[in-house]
Amino acid sequence: MPLRLKDKVVLITGAREGIGAACAQEFRLRGARLSLIDVSREKPDYDDGGALWTVGDITDEGVCRKAVAATTAEYGGIDILINNAGVGLYAAPSESSSPSAVRVFGVNLWAPVTLTCLVLPQMRERRSGAVINIESIGSWVSLPWSAMYCASKHALHAYTRSLHHEVHEDGIHVMSVVPGS
Repeated sequence: MPLRLKDKVVLITGAREGIGAACAQEFRLRGARLSLIDVSREKPDYDDGGALWTVGDITDEGVCRKAVAATTAEYGGIDILINNAGVGLYAAPSESSSPSAVRVFGVNLWAPVTLTCLVLPQMRERRSGAVINIESIGSWVSLPWSAMYCASKHALHAYTRSLHHEVHEDGIHVMSVVPGS
């Protein structure tokens, strides 16, 4: 049976380009209502004005809270959260600076954790919902030129598996998508 997406509310991070933009376009084609977050103020060509946008850095908890509050006010709740935004750091383990590593973990791990914690109460109340975390093949295979990126995506993988075990009996689906390079 195909997944029914008509009128479902989907919140997607990193929605201006790449996987986030592709997800937004596909969900829109299937009738979903979109709430999109991106750090860029420039709206993509695919948005005809029908999506709710939050512009800002998702490592700022205030931006996450604003997006969830605006989406809930506009659409009544969030059915699907897609934690897609991600940043890389191409450096050997011994060359990865602490500030750079903090940024990578902030976007790739802590922002998804923050957004998930913000939407879970409403999903639990409705006993339905989905959290989809976009990981990377780097979460399974450590790449020597991208240690912090791989470590952050591996941490997201562990979080996703643990979250699945916590909320599956609440009717909430949690899954990972693991694209390759």
